[in-house]
Order: sequence, then structure tokens, then C-alpha cells
Amino acid sequence: EFNFGLSTTLKNCIHYSVEKDWYGYSDSLGRSSAREAIAQFESKKLGVECYNINNVALTLGATSAISSIADIMFSPGSYSVSHPILITTPSYPPLVSSVSKRHPTKLIPLGSVDGYVDIQPLLEAVTPSTPMILLQTAINPTGAMIRENDIEKLLRTISPNTLIILDECHEWLESNKNISQLRSLPNVIRVSSLSKVWSAPGIKIGWVIANQALIDSLYEYSSTTYGDPPSLFYALTETYARMEKWILEKRDEVCLAQLKEFGSTYDFKLEQIQEAYQLYLEEKTSRNNTLLSEREKIAVGFQKSGYKTFFPRHSINVTVSFNTYKDSYICFRDTLRLHSTALYPGILSFVLNGCFMRITCGTSIHNAHEKLAGIQNKTVAQSNRDEHE
Repeated sequence: EFNFGLSTTLKNCIHYSVEKDWYGYSDSLGRSSAREAIAQFESKKLGVECYNINNVALTLGATSAISSIADIMFSPGSYSVSHPILITTPSYPPLVSSVSKRHPTKLIPLGSVDGYVDIQPLLEAVTPSTPMILLQTAINPTGAMIRENDIEKLLRTISPNTLIILDECHEWLESNKNISQLRSLPNVIRVSSLSKVWSAPGIKIGWVIANQALIDSLYEYSSTTYGDPPSLFYALTETYARMEKWILEKRDEVCLAQLKEFGSTYDFKLEQIQEAYQLYLEEKTSRNNTLLSEREKIAVGFQKSGYKTFFPRHSINVTVSFNTYKDSYICFRDTLRLHSTALYPGILSFVLNGCFMRITCGTSIHNAHEKLAGIQNKTVAQSNRDEHE
């Protein structure tokens, strides 16, 4: 995006932390008040008080968190090599790499229809001896989602000894579904990040929700590996979690009880919190509406132009098939070289069959389908000429 989307309220939290000199060392799991806020927010999402501070670790984003979990769980000789970790695709290559270099893995391709993912291949592949599953609940790059009843079916199918990492990072735009309480099972590890929700990829802050034993192991690991997440972002994380919880509670305004959630460490006034929350609500509503509108225009435009288009249930992205190419990376390379326009090639998400390109809707692109269709035709013609020469 030309303009990243971080809310003014959250930006003000960074200013506040700098003014308070809150950028020193901290607990390796993150500031306790921020972890408490995340626990309350994630419990609210599930509709049951199932988490507390002992179930939360703040991390350097989702990729780092999954890599750390793989390090902790798969030390040499911890599992038989005859039982691989199952990783569903499409998926983000660094996630696959962080796990596969520590333990044998098997990729399970999942198809999608009408924006919903078919997990039957995963159900057929899992066995009682499967040590771990890595699953994105909303797929990158298509934005297709896994139905919640399918997640429940999977969680009821797998052995209690099989760990499952639910990568929930893309599960945000238009995500108004009910989330199953089964996600709080002891063998479920939930990973989230701020980078997608507010288009803030450079702020490496996320969290892991898991059983206390794993969180305790993460404390030991982080203390001896990377120290702790940037303490400059703890006020931001806490504020995000508390305000998102208030939204789930359907609060239009806040009162003294919500102010007290921040505790005495902060010197906030009620009117400050009221103003900050109203601004947060307004900016989130405006941004989501803009993203949904732009996404719809881009998707419909490509579809009307004759392209196979994947309408996302979640995500900021639209995926389009450019059938004039067989290889998405060559399409990416040619489009960038000839037209200085970057599209994300599907091959970088293990989409290995055909040419599927991911297009972000994070910025307004006037007549995007017409522009890109024109680029596509010119690119193919130029590419053919280059190959002939």
C-alpha cells in the first residue's frame, strides 16, 4: 500500500510510550497488562472465559512465533521421522521453511470453492501419530476461509497428542462469524498478528495463545534467544486488545469501568479514552468499508473482463488467474520489468498449478481491472517477442 493503515489511536500509543520512556527491557513474554488484555479479548472472541495471562505470550509477529514453537517442540529425536508434520497449502513459504528444517513435513494441498476451503484432504491425511498440523484458517493468497464447523470436525478428529497451530492472521476483514470454543483445547496453539488487521507489516508484534506449559517454554526460549518483543509497542497492543473487546461487547461509548481496565500505570483520563475509542471506531469502520468497496470493484471488474477471479471471504487481497501464462513467477517478472507494476505470484504461496496472481486492495486503483488487463496483453506480446528474439 502507498499508505499503511495504522489507526491514529494506535499511533498515539507509540507516542505515549516514547514520552513515558517505555522502551527498555521487559518480561520475555511481554508486559503483563498487555497479555492480560489479549487473554480477555481472545476469550471474548470465543464467548467463554477460557484464557488468562498464563496462556499468552507476545511475540515478534506470527512467522517468528511459529519458528519458535517448532524449535521448542521438535528438538532432535523428539518424534519419529516416520510421522511427518502436516502443512496445508497454499501457505506462506517462511512458515513452511521454519517447520520443515526442524522435522520432516508433508504438504497437503487444499482447494477452495466459492471462498470456502475443502479440508477433506487434511482429514484423510491425519493419523493418531501425526505430531503437528499447521493450518491457516483464512488462506493466503485467495482469502478463502475454513468453515468453523470444519475446524470443529478437525479438532474432534485429531488425537489429543497432535498439536495444531491455527494461523489466524488473515482472519480479519469481514470476519463476523462465531468462533468455536474448541479452539481453546489444550493441543491447539493460536497465532495472531497486528500486521494484517491494520496493514502494519513493519511492526513485528503478535501473540500466541496456548496451554500454560508451552507458554512457560516460550518464556525460557525467548529469554535465551531474542530477549523480548519491542516494549515500545506494548501500550499499542494493550489498547488494541481492549478496544477490540469493547467492539465485541457492542459498546458505542465507554465509561469509568473501561478506563479502570488500563490500571494505575497509565495516567489516562476518561475523556481521553472516550475520544480515543470513538476515533478508533470511526477509523476502523471507514477503513473496512473502503477496503471492502475497493475489493468488490476490483474483483467484479476482473470477472466482467473474463478472468477467473477468486472472491475472498477474508483478506485484503483478490486473486486472479492470468491464463495467458503458465508460470506465475514469469508473469510477475515480465509485468515488473515491462510496466513497473508488481503483482504477487501464486507460486510463492505454493500455488503450483497455473498462473494465479494476488492483487492487494489496500490502496485505491482507478479501473484496476482495465489497467491490469491492458498490461497483461502488452506483457504477453512483449514476452513473446523477447522469446522469439
